[in-house]
Amino acid sequence: MSPVGQRPLSARGRSREGSRDSAAPLFSFHPDRKTKHMFKLTHPKLVTLAEAEGYADVVDFLEDHAQGCIVPAICMAPDCDHTAELEPDQRAGFCEACGRPSMKCGLVIAGMN
Repeated sequence: MSPVGQRPLSARGRSREGSRDSAAPLFSFHPDRKTKHMFKLTHPKLVTLAEAEGYADVVDFLEDHAQGCIVPAICMAPDCDHTAELEPDQRAGFCEACGRPSMKCGLVIAGMN
């Protein structure tokens, strides 16, 4: 029997009524066999963007920026690696360095948005 005022939790950290347990993380990304082909974690521009932002691992970069309203983006032109902060769904932002509409958000490059 559960204490008065507490809802019993299911195996997924949610009460039976659907509210989330405050101790359970909101987002956790761990690539495995199923997601290996779902996300493009080895794209050269994504690796360059993560390194430019100070991350050694692309997964850490994606976890930190997955729910942001402004996130890092990189120019997709082969001869330009300019980075900027743009909207998380940006696919053709203006690059201030080369003048092309080729800025793409890191989440879009990874296939998360």
